[in-house]
Amino acid sequence: MKAEPANSTDVSVPKAEVEAAFLQSTRPFQVVTAWVGLGLNLVWCIGDYFLLPEQAFSFLMIRMGVSGTTAFLLLTQPFKTHSIQPILLVLASGISIQNAYMWSVMDAVHFQQHAFAYMVLFVGVGMLVYWNFIFSLGLFAATLISNAVFYALNSSLLLNEFVIKGGLLVFTVAVFSVFLVRTRYRLAINEIRSRLELSKSKKIIEDERNVILFQKKEMTDSITYALRIQSAYLPTQASFFQLFKSAFIVFKPKDIVSGDFFWFYNLPETKSTSAIKWCAVADCTGHGVPGALMSVICCNALNEVLINKKIYETDQILNHTRNLIKQNLKSSGEPGPQDGMDIALIKINTTTRELWYSGAYNPIWIVQDSTLTECKAQKQPVGESPREVPFEVEYRQLNEGAVVYLFSDGFADQFGGPEGKKFKYKALQNLLLSNALKPMAEQGQQLERALESWKGTHEQVDDITLIGIQV
Repeated sequence: MKAEPANSTDVSVPKAEVEAAFLQSTRPFQVVTAWVGLGLNLVWCIGDYFLLPEQAFSFLMIRMGVSGTTAFLLLTQPFKTHSIQPILLVLASGISIQNAYMWSVMDAVHFQQHAFAYMVLFVGVGMLVYWNFIFSLGLFAATLISNAVFYALNSSLLLNEFVIKGGLLVFTVAVFSVFLVRTRYRLAINEIRSRLELSKSKKIIEDERNVILFQKKEMTDSITYALRIQSAYLPTQASFFQLFKSAFIVFKPKDIVSGDFFWFYNLPETKSTSAIKWCAVADCTGHGVPGALMSVICCNALNEVLINKKIYETDQILNHTRNLIKQNLKSSGEPGPQDGMDIALIKINTTTRELWYSGAYNPIWIVQDSTLTECKAQKQPVGESPREVPFEVEYRQLNEGAVVYLFSDGFADQFGGPEGKKFKYKALQNLLLSNALKPMAEQGQQLERALESWKGTHEQVDDITLIGIQV
């Protein structure tokens, strides 16, 4: 653990005083969090009943044990005199252990459905709990140990099923949660320390600047670690260029991690399938860490539909992916009206140059014979929507050398230029047409230079993804 920068004056507040002020200011909120958490833990038995009716009673008994123990500790501990953190650890660890047991008695289908309910524990901890890093490590250790023990004692799943159908995803969210809690706790402690010191002397201003810089570095370090996890889970550019030899990628997250992602797949090579490939550019709800979490969920859903369910037509891929995303989000609470992703999805036969396209808000552009044509997207997301209709597929026969462009809205929506306006789609079309005859790698370089020139000193407003593929 890195040491915090020392104050440059002698007006520092003792650690005990800072801790006392921290506990006093956060305890009421943490007590409410504990009561709400133990209550929701009991309410979730409703989901148990619909998920596994035959296990609902035993699950309810376990939930009552966890919630009852927490309630007893809350009622018997004198208010405003002791730390609430150990009680929160009892509650969070108890829910994690109970979920590990539930997993161990589920088949593969129910296991995967319950995975996103498990994830809500760590999302809730990351967003609501303030505690020292050691408590996060304790929760993480309890999760790993209980899952290993109950898996060995009860589970009928193979290890690869356990990992692929939810274990890896829950582990990823748990790691995000650990570092998010650590960052929030440090920010809260440092804010309280700064406030107390500032009340003693104006000289603390310079030290406050150092604290802020340190806080920024701590948050950047945590988000950078989140990027490593996201990058390990999503496809890489190196793999993309192995599959598509004549192509380019312009990928510029607004923050360190991104709500945009690109995705691709091809079937194991046989004479009948080696030329058939899929590629997509998706724009998930939000950007930064929330967008990154959503991108992992959406990418996982695409993999599940294509790889495990073996659904290969673009419209059906989006239909089934939408159902899976809605199901997964509902298992963690009621999704928002925009939760999900916009996407452009294509399927290409590189031998016959046939293309199939389906899209949610994101169209594709095709340039051939010096002409740009558009395949229009449907005006609905892959996710929750008030006007949900089945996705459609559009077929195109391409000429040799045709270029297909997939993109999110980030490039066209970027502000810049002498008047600070949006770049807009018409200007992007003209830019692509003016470079369409150049080699693909050079096209990508020209687009990046044009983007940087347009943006100038303006802040990037959204994640930017643009892919070109020549057939």
